[in-house]
Amino acid sequence: MNSAQANKEMVRKAFEVIKALDYNKLDEFVSRDYLRHCQATPDVEVKCLEDFKALLREFDKTFTEVEIRIDMLIAEDDLVAFWGTYSGNQTGPMGPFAATGTRMVSDMGGVHRIENGRIAETWVTWDNLAAFQQLGVNLSQL
Repeated sequence: MNSAQANKEMVRKAFEVIKALDYNKLDEFVSRDYLRHCQATPDVEVKCLEDFKALLREFDKTFTEVEIRIDMLIAEDDLVAFWGTYSGNQTGPMGPFAATGTRMVSDMGGVHRIENGRIAETWVTWDNLAAFQQLGVNLSQL
């Protein structure tokens, strides 16, 4: 297996760990000094693995019955791009917005940079407007 294929397989396993909510196992797949960049959540800073685990736990407080489906993984050199779907029921508050109890389905995409066999950096995005519309969020509250 070449390094691009090995990186792709490692990313696939990392997504499985996230789907299983087994965040302690992320230590095997994500660097301690991990960085996350996301235009959809500009106020959220993730500058290490522990920040990332805390963010995932916050998502768990907002969304239940979560499903993550990865449709594409494309690897080249030290990069692994992904495209998939995130869905869940908003049973907890999301920032200033109260829980709606509504299910949201959102496409998501991004790129992981791999360093020393672990995910070192991620650029991720999704369509906040489409998600808010599905949840019935009143954007005038902003």
